[in-house]
Amino acid sequence: MEVYREARRPPEDVENLFECQLQSTFGCETVVHPHVHEQFEVLYCRKGGFELFSGGALTPFGPGDMVLIDPNEVHHTRSCTPGENEYQVVKFAPEALLYAEHPVYEMKLLLPYLWLGAGAQAGAQRRKRFERALLAAQGVDRLLDDILREFTARDPGYEMAVRADLCRLFLFVARVLRRADGDASLTNLDGRALLTLQKAFAYIDRRLALSPTMEEVAAHCGMKYSSFSRFFQRYARKSFPEYLTEARLKRACILLATTDQTVTDIAMRVGFTSTSYFIQCFRRAHGQTPGAFRRSFQSAP
Repeated sequence: MEVYREARRPPEDVENLFECQLQSTFGCETVVHPHVHEQFEVLYCRKGGFELFSGGALTPFGPGDMVLIDPNEVHHTRSCTPGENEYQVVKFAPEALLYAEHPVYEMKLLLPYLWLGAGAQAGAQRRKRFERALLAAQGVDRLLDDILREFTARDPGYEMAVRADLCRLFLFVARVLRRADGDASLTNLDGRALLTLQKAFAYIDRRLALSPTMEEVAAHCGMKYSSFSRFFQRYARKSFPEYLTEARLKRACILLATTDQTVTDIAMRVGFTSTSYFIQCFRRAHGQTPGAFRRSFQSAP
């Protein structure tokens, strides 16, 4: 089955940053075909039951459950119960939660999941489903109701209300994931260090196919090699080679699902010098070969 890339709306549209809608089906059928986009996406089941396929894994979710999809993660959904099935869709760009003078104490919590989510988590399938009981205990179910109500009514200032609700929603997710990770906070990170880390990630992403070295990234960030090595390990919570490999695998997943390029061509395009090593890394990260990953989308119902 063909995988498509979903384009974002024009920048002047508020829905470029976030949007909300209900999606309904009757009986068992594909709701959304395999696709990829730049936003986070939350699916909140209101009726029936669904299956989310992402990252080579299948996640079922039923009434009151919520699933979270990362930016640039190829995915599709299918309803799986007779009768009416309905889920609420909430999409938001990472920048919807940020603003120019964002306090550093907030960024310490948000950064590991907003910025690192697209790269540092690429090699591991982090938690997708947040169960009904957990959402109800934390009031997240009411929060999702409020987002839908605000977006439907669109009263004056609804943008501010939705953004505030999104911040609370993502704070809930970040806290749950932080407990699962042990401690994913960026301790002792000041504003200057935060900008350096963002600068490094952006440079790596732009030059992924050119195999950027740590020396190059350190120079780009105005740091010496040894200092940058310690800095990156401390705040990215993994070594530079680990991050680079995971970023390459994340890009490879998108190319496997959205193009007909050969595995060898994709390996070279994302910066691997050996097809066999690419397949080895991919299998270790995703539990299957690149070819099997691609076929899983081609055979999507």
